[in-house]
Amino acid sequence: MLTLAFSAVGISAWQQWLPWWSPFAAFGALLLYGFLRENYEEYLKVEKDRDKTQAAQETEEKRVAVGTVLLQLYDRGMALRMEVMNSTDESPPSVWQDRLRLWREATLDYLEDNVSAGKAQYVDAVMSVKAVARSGMKSHTTLREKEVIVSHLEERLTRLADVMKEY
Repeated sequence: MLTLAFSAVGISAWQQWLPWWSPFAAFGALLLYGFLRENYEEYLKVEKDRDKTQAAQETEEKRVAVGTVLLQLYDRGMALRMEVMNSTDESPPSVWQDRLRLWREATLDYLEDNVSAGKAQYVDAVMSVKAVARSGMKSHTTLREKEVIVSHLEERLTRLADVMKEY
């Protein structure tokens, strides 16, 4: 009861200083706050969805870029294979071993930097491959050495193709 009396006295004391429209202004401010809060929550949701979509798009673009470079490396390996097979006895096997080493290093460096070290190790995990007689090779004297190079290259290309399926 005492609270009611003091509140009535307090309201009547403040009424002389407040204009007649102040309760409506307070109600309008509360209404405006509600609208702004609802819009801000919607804004946060839209921002979150946009960030998620943007991250997914960047991931897809990176995946496509990695796949493109892997395809280029694969094509270079296939071209190297054809060059070794078409080489004559005039080009020594050491030249082709060096070119295989350079292709292998470039492929492994790219895989380690852009895919994973595990995938790079998988592609490079060719210990020894027995040379299989290949038809269509132009060399005769250096045929066995070059068949080993082609066998190692083909095994790495097969493993690289496995990795490329993800891209």
